[in-house]
Amino acid sequence: MAQKIDKTKIKKFLKNNFQKLIGVLIILVIGVVFIRMTFRAQNKLTSYTITDQKLYTYFDTEKVDFDSKITISKKDGSYVVETTNSDDVLVDSLPLYYDGEDMVIFSSPMSVIFPLDNVKQKKLSSYTLLDMASSNYPELKYNKEVYDMQNAFIYDGNDLYFFVEETTLKFNGESVTLSPLSFVMYNNLTHSLSYYNYNKEAKYIENIEGDITASTKKYEVNLVVDGVKYGDDYKLLIKNIDILNNLF
Repeated sequence: MAQKIDKTKIKKFLKNNFQKLIGVLIILVIGVVFIRMTFRAQNKLTSYTITDQKLYTYFDTEKVDFDSKITISKKDGSYVVETTNSDDVLVDSLPLYYDGEDMVIFSSPMSVIFPLDNVKQKKLSSYTLLDMASSNYPELKYNKEVYDMQNAFIYDGNDLYFFVEETTLKFNGESVTLSPLSFVMYNNLTHSLSYYNYNKEAKYIENIEGDITASTKKYEVNLVVDGVKYGDDYKLLIKNIDILNNLF
């Protein structure tokens, strides 16, 4: 015959040891959180190797091609591309394009901005991939995680803006329609502008006067003051990417 459980003794035990049990539970929860945080930190990529795929980027109007095996890593505070047959190439926030595919990888941490969501900003980790070839929508991918990205753009916190939808660039009375996956750089010190219109052309323009804007049907970015206008709202962008919450 099974022994009957004495509920009175159990209640008495719980009452007398309640604080100790709560303490143990808190310690267990903290331990689980710590383990998860440690695993997440260790899971951050320290370098990124790409094989059997040609990549390229643009320095102003100069196209730089990389061979079929490259490694991207951080050295002495800067992000570089190491190839099998040449010296390291400093790239930092310059987007690296997969040749023949609508895919781009960002070597350094970047900020992704959502103008329609109160100009919310999130941090992208180093080696985040932007994929427009696998889905109807742009997808941000990092370490097996995927985020559908719409009505947003990417910013390096300094001079570079990357657009994932058709964007109209205006400067010095000129207007240029940029294809999705294009990027623009404006240097406030030299008042010079460079842009790569994806799969079309790369240009460098000096002596820019007045505002430089990049606009879609829903929002407008001012590249001179680093601000975003959506409807009647106008906000300056956060430049310090390290203080942003991670997207992934």
